[in-house]
Amino acid sequence: MADRMQSPYDPQAHFSMKRQLGWTEYKVHVTEACDDDAAHLITHLKTCPSMQPDMTSTAEIHEQLAAKGLLPAEHFVDPGYVDAELLASSQRDYGLALEGPVRGASSRVGHGYGLRHFAIDWDRERVTCPQGKTSVSWRTIRVADGSPRIQALFSRGECRACSAKAMCTPASSGRRTVHVHLREEYEALNAARARMTDPAWMERYHRWAGVEGTLSQGVRAFGMRRSRYIGLAKTGLQQACTAVAMNPSRVVHWLEWTATLQDTRDALRSPGPGRLNSPTDQPRAGRAPSW
Repeated sequence: MADRMQSPYDPQAHFSMKRQLGWTEYKVHVTEACDDDAAHLITHLKTCPSMQPDMTSTAEIHEQLAAKGLLPAEHFVDPGYVDAELLASSQRDYGLALEGPVRGASSRVGHGYGLRHFAIDWDRERVTCPQGKTSVSWRTIRVADGSPRIQALFSRGECRACSAKAMCTPASSGRRTVHVHLREEYEALNAARARMTDPAWMERYHRWAGVEGTLSQGVRAFGMRRSRYIGLAKTGLQQACTAVAMNPSRVVHWLEWTATLQDTRDALRSPGPGRLNSPTDQPRAGRAPSW
């Protein structure tokens, strides 16, 4: 349905739905700086067809940021912008750490053996199961989207005779099959899953929430959600102009906020009449207002 023409006035407009919100037009990806000591300016904006998955835009966004000399060391993103290939390629091609939650560690629940229970020997190209049995075949296959995967098969005879078969092999299959990403992607994905359990990383990831305020400002104060033109190119130009207009506003409000914060600090350092000034009486620093 999404690929069909949705409007006789704009053939490039398509239908999409996100949670309970459905719309016919386009969607925009916004990237902003999130340094603590500078205004949070929009550094890149990309408009694309509404039905296009978010992660298909990640690599192009990095390419465009690199071309402008605005590539960050860390890019905090929504889970929809992350997969194993992007985790690996972002670090390999740009030296960039793609920071975002990854989805679905394993489809197995309860007491079953998931992928995390298997040991992979990349050099010898074999997989060892929790019962100590090794795979009998190793090959590269293509999945539905054309991306490569490693497929390792275990012996049908050993799986049938295994005492842990109920915890490992599906009833419809006589042996266990393991599918994993290529080594670079697999290791990047496992590292991303491991850091998701680190409270320090979760605290750092809170930076990502700031872009929600940017989107709210764009929609409520600058009309970002309503296109005044027909076609992807013109709509994209309008969104770019909107971002250009938002940045001066964000700079002005950041300067006002830092000036107010400095005045507060000065007032706290200078005791006034009838006021007790102590070393523990310090102002609380907060995040700069979005607008």
